[in-house]
Amino acid sequence: MLVRLARQQELGLGQKLEKESHGRKLLLVRHPKSGTVSVMDAHCFHMGTPLVGGDIEDLDGHACVVCPAHRYRIDIATGHKVDTDLCGKTCSSEDQKQRLYSVHCDEEFIWVDLPTDQNHNNLAPLPSDYYNQVAQQQPIFHQQMQQGIKETPSHGNYGLFGAASDMAPPPSPLQPYAGVTAWPVVPPPSGLGTPSKMAADDPQLILSQQSMHSSPAPSAAPPANLMNYFPSAKPDPPHVARRKAATAAILARSYRPPTADNTPMQSPQKPVVQQQTPRQQDIAPVVSAPVAPAPAAAAAAGGVRQATLFEAWARRPVSTGVESMDTN
Repeated sequence: MLVRLARQQELGLGQKLEKESHGRKLLLVRHPKSGTVSVMDAHCFHMGTPLVGGDIEDLDGHACVVCPAHRYRIDIATGHKVDTDLCGKTCSSEDQKQRLYSVHCDEEFIWVDLPTDQNHNNLAPLPSDYYNQVAQQQPIFHQQMQQGIKETPSHGNYGLFGAASDMAPPPSPLQPYAGVTAWPVVPPPSGLGTPSKMAADDPQLILSQQSMHSSPAPSAAPPANLMNYFPSAKPDPPHVARRKAATAAILARSYRPPTADNTPMQSPQKPVVQQQTPRQQDIAPVVSAPVAPAPAAAAAAGGVRQATLFEAWARRPVSTGVESMDTN
């Protein structure tokens, strides 16, 4: 079947063009030197990568379309995969092949010979056939679009009686919206009687959902004295309790800082022991200077001044005598 595929002016030297015709994706390639046109499947036989994004390379005189994904080189004249071996010699694979089509060109158009439905089965299958077939719309799809898509049944048809979609009951329409006044009454707790009896005893026990949503939620009253109100139920730690007690005492003007006692602390008196040697007989004995009375004792005797902690200790000299340097 001869099909007009493209115009001559659409395809220049060394260019590629992708077309779709009769359920096949086709790639038109013009040789960069001779200008001949070749038509092959548009997707690579390896993994279906579109060849229109690849380059045209010359490999030892073979013009090849290079797959952009895995660098497979396909000869545009034969459709075989072309590669070089370890010795640098060009070789082609017989089993890895792209399907080619016969091309007829005139001055204006490019024609391609596509297989018909009768002789298509006579062709040997190739790996590129799997990736270049276009999905066709089934006749049942056109029939559904003309008649309208039916409602999906609630259960599938498994070949049982009554399971077909035509035998399924029609869906029941929804009831019209009646508003919040038609909401059901909240049932009472179990074991307290019927709703009518409970409503007769205490009408406030039976509330509808409408009244429950319309009534505001009860809230706790604010405390009267915000100064002494502590929202936390945990007891205060010791340092917080002391700070609060001191703050309250200062506000009440009854705070008194701690002071020292009237009785000062006396330093321990140790006797001074003088060791005399035979050559120190004429050394004058050590005489202790009289200790001045402490200010705290004077205040206790009748003074007005109060002792402090820093005046509790009195300085006492160790010795006031002069040591002789005479060695006789």
